[in-house]
Order: sequence, then C-alpha cells, then structure tokens
Amino acid sequence: MNYNNSFYLILILITLGCKNKELNLAPKILSINKYHNQEVEDSYSYMENLKDSLVLKWLILQEKHANNIISSISNRNSLRNKIANFNFDKADEFSLLKITENNLHFYLNKNIKENTIKLFYKNGFNGNQKLLFDPKNFKPNSKEVYSINYIQPSWDGKKIAISLTKNDIEISEIVILDVDSRKLYDKTITNCWPSALGGVSWLPDNSGFYYVHIPTIDKKSKNYIKNTATVLYKLDNFSNNLNVVFSKANNIELSIKSHDFPAVQYLSNNDSYILGLIAGIGFYDSYYSTLNNTYSDKFNWKPLFKKEDKVKQFLIKGNDFFFPII
Repeated sequence: MNYNNSFYLILILITLGCKNKELNLAPKILSINKYHNQEVEDSYSYMENLKDSLVLKWLILQEKHANNIISSISNRNSLRNKIANFNFDKADEFSLLKITENNLHFYLNKNIKENTIKLFYKNGFNGNQKLLFDPKNFKPNSKEVYSINYIQPSWDGKKIAISLTKNDIEISEIVILDVDSRKLYDKTITNCWPSALGGVSWLPDNSGFYYVHIPTIDKKSKNYIKNTATVLYKLDNFSNNLNVVFSKANNIELSIKSHDFPAVQYLSNNDSYILGLIAGIGFYDSYYSTLNNTYSDKFNWKPLFKKEDKVKQFLIKGNDFFFPII
C-alpha cells in the first residue's frame, strides 16, 4: 500500500464514522460591526475570545466528539502501526545548516524514530557527527515543550546562540552554548524572536552579539512587538540593563516608526562596515556605518538604500556594494 492509498483509506473511514453523528455545531450569537462605513454581520466573532465560557465549553465538546469518532474507527490500531512503519522508513531530516569560515558545520537533525530535533556539529563535511544540545535538557523540570527554531555560531565556532521556543509560540529565548564544554552560559535572553526579527549578529571578536529585543510580548496588548530595539549583548556582562544601539528612541534622526523593526547586521568578521536595517512589511530602508572598537557607541548612520529601491539581496565586498536589479 502506498502513502496516497493509506491517506484516502483513513479519510474514507473517518468520513463513514462521521455519518449520523452529532456535529456539536457552535451556537450562533449575532453581532454587527461597522468597517469602513459598512455594517458586517458575524455570528461567530465571540469565538475569538478563547476565555469565554461558551467557547471553552464548545471546544471541550469538540474534543470529546473527535475522540469518539477516532476511537470508533475499525482496525484503528492496525492503521496506526502501518503509519508508524512508514515514518520509520524515512531518513533523518536536516535543517538550519550554518558553516563557519573555519569549516565547522552546525545543523539540526530530526531523528524520525525519536521524533526529536537536536543540535549537532561536524568538523568539516566528512567529520564525525557530534551531539551538541538536546532541547529536552533546557528547563528539564518544566512541563513546557521546548524546540529549537534558530541557531547562529560565533565566527570562530567556539560558541553558538540557540533560540528556543516553547509549545511552538513565536516569542523565543536565547541561550549561549560553549561548543568545547557543551555547557550553557548562565544567562538566558528573553523577549526575542531571532528566527523572524533580525537574527543574531556576532561581533568580530566573538565577545557578544546584536539581537532585536521586544519590549511587549503580550499578544493582547496594543503594543505587541512594537517599539523593538537592537541591543548589544556581551558574554561577560551580567547586568540586566539593555544596551540599546538602534531603535526609535535612540535614533530619532532616522524617523523610525513604532511598528518598524530596527535591526543591526554584521555580515562578515572581515568587514569594516555595520548595517542598520529598518524592516517592516516588504522591502526596507538600509543604512551603514563604520564599526568602532566598543561596538556600542552611537553609530553615524549613512543611507545605503531605501524601500523604494526594492533591494532584497546584496553583498558587500571591501568598499563595494553589489545587488541585483529587479
């Protein structure tokens, strides 16, 4: 039996099982809202409030209904075993490959049999695979399930920043791992989202990095992921104070909006320039400045390109700037 046939067989069984069953349809509660001078009727807008007792009651009923349908499928265990066997036939999955200039390979490996994603590294393409970090060991006493959604090694490959998200929510925490000892630094960075906002940009001397800090991470707040700022994190600095280097408040002259995402990038440890990106939806404004020795002084930003230039990819080599023309 191939995968497609298995899928359709399961779908047919579920469909047959659903016949003559109570569907537990959600109750209709009419509400009328006005958008752009147009009245819009919506009978289910109340379901957006997941704390509403009526919504919670309906979700519980739906869960029971779904479990009853699934448990009534004949030969269910046999089908489940066949699906499990299909998964075992697959190869491991690799992702987020990062290769340092000294040819160290860092990547995530999802073992299909264990269904877990762990961080590994190799010294060169043909090197031996070595386990670096298992997210199960992060806060082992917590009931939360953590997974890795972003990695960035230092230029020399001796340290690596690991972004962890719990229960697949967007907002993450960053930990720093010493590669040789496989030990985590004490401090955990919170209120960040490097997989989507700015990533992690290591300093040339590997003493720290830039990342985007999110002041408000409550999705219900009107300030959710607004007024973000690029901050400098130094490995030897144990202060909880944020060292802001690029933000709306810090760079008034650039007219950064509260919904913009100001990020700093350092593309190579051989570059003499640092980039400031003001990202939003679509294209973005970019600025550049020479890199100073402290990495945290107020940079003298000069315009590189604007959103209107529609630059998506670019390369800096020495004093030259290369980009494709769309």
